[in-house]
Amino acid sequence: MQPMAPRWRSYSRLPMASRCAAGICCKGGAGAGQLLVAGGFDFSQEESLASCEAIDIADLLAERPAVQACPSLQHARACPGLAAASEAVLAVGGGSSMFTAAEAFRSVEVLRTAATKWQYGPTLQRPRCAAGVCVSSAGHVYAISGYAGNDCYEESVEWADGSSEGLLRGWFAGPALSQARAGCAACFGPDGRVWVLGGGCDESASLDTVECLDPREGRWCQAPCMPGRRRCFAASFGIDRKLYIYGGWNRERWHEDSAARLDLRSLRWETLPSPVSEAPAQANSVIPYHFVSGCTAL
Repeated sequence: MQPMAPRWRSYSRLPMASRCAAGICCKGGAGAGQLLVAGGFDFSQEESLASCEAIDIADLLAERPAVQACPSLQHARACPGLAAASEAVLAVGGGSSMFTAAEAFRSVEVLRTAATKWQYGPTLQRPRCAAGVCVSSAGHVYAISGYAGNDCYEESVEWADGSSEGLLRGWFAGPALSQARAGCAACFGPDGRVWVLGGGCDESASLDTVECLDPREGRWCQAPCMPGRRRCFAASFGIDRKLYIYGGWNRERWHEDSAARLDLRSLRWETLPSPVSEAPAQANSVIPYHFVSGCTAL
């Protein structure tokens, strides 16, 4: 979607493997980078996936996308968090499936620049499936909340230095959220704060609440609630410095087809035109232009 004049582009016929609950991130700049898709769940085969694919963003925006096969993960994982740090891409946590009874993983895999194979990285302190994952301007990778298995949902937060040397030091505990929120969206904003939106626990209604963290202050604060409850949705800051959200699902309606954006100056949400007549339950299977141009992992 173009940032100044909302207009959605549809890429519904991308020649990609069928997958839901995949990890998605953008590595490199919006003009010269790639959109990387890793893991996920294949409903037709009822199994988690280890395969990875990439699309050059320039080709995507020119409407001539060509999908490239990438090295497969060492371990199949649904709902992993995918984050592009300066020297590597991290696949964080995930689970044996996308359902409540799934085993949640503590393992992390790392694909370093120019590498031909994923390698195991530092293990998380807690299992995290469907966690919110993002990278700060300082290169810190945040793993936020998520499902820990055995009907346990985490309010806890971990972070790691995403550089090669920093990863050797492992994960550190960060300030906990006010509430657990598996399936939340996380992104780092132009205001220097980590934003976490939506999510939910078990089969209860999804959340509309938003929390943000200033790493310098080390505490979370409440932000304006989203217009509608949702989990497993797309969120990104655009080049206009506004926070965009789209898709996902909630218990009442299941597929959520609405979109909105938050102006950081006024702290007011604005409802946007719906891009499609029926949104997928996992919004990251649709790639809006604005989310790509913001270079955010979704």
